[in-house]
Amino acid sequence: MAIAGVGLLLLTCLCVGVGLRIYSVNEHSLSVPVERYGIGENINLEGAFITSSKEKTQGYSIVVNGVRMLSHGDYLERYGKGNGAAGDEKTILEIEVSIRNEGNSQGYLDVNGWRVVPERGNEYFVVNNSLWQLGEPNAPGETGGLSLVPDSEYTVSIPFVRNTGDEDMFAEGIGDTTFSLVVSDAPVRKEVAFCTDGQ
Repeated sequence: MAIAGVGLLLLTCLCVGVGLRIYSVNEHSLSVPVERYGIGENINLEGAFITSSKEKTQGYSIVVNGVRMLSHGDYLERYGKGNGAAGDEKTILEIEVSIRNEGNSQGYLDVNGWRVVPERGNEYFVVNNSLWQLGEPNAPGETGGLSLVPDSEYTVSIPFVRNTGDEDMFAEGIGDTTFSLVVSDAPVRKEVAFCTDGQ
């Protein structure tokens, strides 16, 4: 009986110790602050980056001007590449962004790292370089590194599609209406909230 009592006491101490350790780790874990913006608001990146501090985004700022939902066929038609064969489901989020560079001769934006996350948070949309290059002759392609000469501004429309295989990205229409465009993950996560109601 005494051995069972000692065993129960040790088990209780072990459980309390593990619980205190979990609490301590959670209390001292690193957290990334989040800044949320809306359509039309200026976002100074101030060195915040999406994948690597090598982006050197000091001096860069962006403004999301607007968002439109398009079907694959509508997107191709818009940029003169349509043949009527693509589907009618709205599967593309095209986001118009104005980018400004004030005095930065070394930095760039890793636009391929940007992502659009629906409010439900269980999937995300990524830049589709093939579509982007149809509509934008200066699109950076697979590298995704977009840089501007110092003291300049450029407006670009970037297509985002579901992060699925090539055969599935246009298979299902977008049912969500509330999203966030994530443009930096560290040391501050900066995101732009937007809705597509009525599109």
